[in-house]
Amino acid sequence: MRPVMHGFDGKIVFVAGAACALGWQLLPILKDAGARVVLMDQGTDTLCEMASIAPHQFEPLPVPDPSVKSYAQIGQIWGDQPLDYLIDLMPLQKKSDRPQWAETNSALVCGLKPGLEQTGGAVLSVIPQSTPDDPLTYQMSEAGLCRMAKVLGERWRKDGVFYNVLRPTKDSPIDEILKALCYVSHAAYVQLTGLSVPLTPALD
Repeated sequence: MRPVMHGFDGKIVFVAGAACALGWQLLPILKDAGARVVLMDQGTDTLCEMASIAPHQFEPLPVPDPSVKSYAQIGQIWGDQPLDYLIDLMPLQKKSDRPQWAETNSALVCGLKPGLEQTGGAVLSVIPQSTPDDPLTYQMSEAGLCRMAKVLGERWRKDGVFYNVLRPTKDSPIDEILKALCYVSHAAYVQLTGLSVPLTPALD
């Protein structure tokens, strides 16, 4: 993939749900950008392998219990330490078909808001589009996550925290999602917010 414009140079980045295909693809960009990165997910081994790519920049944060309590504790520990970007890849994971996922997801996002306020930072969330054939619980989860992003984006605008969402389909290529994520990171950096960007695979 050719280099694309992004806003990660020298930034502090928290990647939630990092141990996925998109998370792996994002690592070289963050490394080359000189970003300081926290990689959060459930599996310790995978996160340590990811962090070994740039051990002076990347820090693994395994969270075996993805619960409201665990995520709220992360926010309490982080406090108001500066944070430029929260990249939320958790909706890409299979467990996001749980209808309560919006509640656990919001615990992390809201917990890290004080750090984002310190820098005028941004939440960049990737929420896949469901199809009519998907289980009802998956569609409920998707609706809850999208509504959360919209509400928090509107509320946090006055605090200088930006919230943008990518909406790939299940057929969207990883490299296209990655390019869109980079572009949206730059949009957040120049203070655009409230974006919900549908990604549709190009026709051959």
